[in-house]
Amino acid sequence: MTFLELRQRIAEMLALDQTDTEIDTSLQEWVNDSYRLISGIQRWPWLVTNDVIQTVPDITTGTVSITQDSAAIVFSSAPTVSVANDYRIQFDDSDDWYDISSHTASSVNATLADPFLGTTDGTASYTLRKVYYTLPSNFDRMTTVRQARTDIKVEPIDFRLKDKILPDPTETGEPRFYEVIGQDPAASASSQPQYRLVFFPTPNVEMNVDMRFYKQITDLSADTDVPIFPPQWHSVIIFDVLDRYGYTFLDDDRKNEVRTVKNELLDQMIKNRNPIPDKLVSKMQWDKVVRIVNESFLRRVQLPVTEV
Repeated sequence: MTFLELRQRIAEMLALDQTDTEIDTSLQEWVNDSYRLISGIQRWPWLVTNDVIQTVPDITTGTVSITQDSAAIVFSSAPTVSVANDYRIQFDDSDDWYDISSHTASSVNATLADPFLGTTDGTASYTLRKVYYTLPSNFDRMTTVRQARTDIKVEPIDFRLKDKILPDPTETGEPRFYEVIGQDPAASASSQPQYRLVFFPTPNVEMNVDMRFYKQITDLSADTDVPIFPPQWHSVIIFDVLDRYGYTFLDDDRKNEVRTVKNELLDQMIKNRNPIPDKLVSKMQWDKVVRIVNESFLRRVQLPVTEV
């Protein structure tokens, strides 16, 4: 059913005039609210998608001018891409890493998030490292990450464990672990929040990293838009709207009937979600998953498992 047909069907069952602009606005909000709810309650196969992150090697070209207690820096050779927010920089006379809060592509001027703590002014060599990789705007939940060149599955790591064991990791190489952290600070308040990915070790070469993840749906807007899931389940939206928003229009008997039908449809939708019939997916308890991955992480960084 199209977005318009869903609204018309709901209006008919609630004895509402869908052609009334004010009523139709409410119907649009109800349908999309239900659409988001149903799409978010299960890991539906139709929400699975994939993308590729291309890693970036360290930038060390030229030198940078730095001033004690100042956040302003000047590159002798301008980075061709913006290095704000996603990059960190380290100078040759300091073990500290600094976040870069402001920079425009091809500009020699940049601003550190915090003032330079060194004791001398002048020029220095530097290492500019991309630490954060912004995920697609439709990203919801990660399923798998792997290196395209070596077919190594990159495992998730709990950021709390990593921060405890390696508060400021400096190892570089082919990534073996990843963590999804925070949101891109460069995104405006009005735009869709975008999460960021951090690898360990930090990639030091250009390579493709394949991701498979569950995506967020896009609200229905045009009358001809249709829900992303199969047509046989579109009526679930209708009965969910009737159940959650029709309480002022339905008597008790009809409310109970609507809820029963919705639950039956949703139950059948969940049971038939697997695109490979007669194949069951075995789920592992989340705490067991975290324990296994954490133990693997500790072994990789050569720390005793008892540290978990």
